[in-house]
Amino acid sequence: MELSEIRPQIDAVNREMLRLFEKRMALCAQVAACKKAQGMEIFVPEREAAILDGVREMAAEGMERYDLAFFEKLMELSREYQRELLGLPENQ
Repeated sequence: MELSEIRPQIDAVNREMLRLFEKRMALCAQVAACKKAQGMEIFVPEREAAILDGVREMAAEGMERYDLAFFEKLMELSREYQRELLGLPENQ
């Protein structure tokens, strides 16, 4: 396959990933509101550990390291967004 054939496919995947990322972040906004109402912390280590365990189980062979890094960054951004929405400092 040629680069000229691969790049449009990557562009299509990028558009879909962006759509899904923004959908996930909208859900994170709802999570932030629930956490605020229930007096919960933004960072819930048990929840993130469970997500990463699921990623390990689903990861394709040879991709675990990259899949984990992707989800770790995704969760970091989610926490940052939730803190921003709630007006909390970075260290909370």
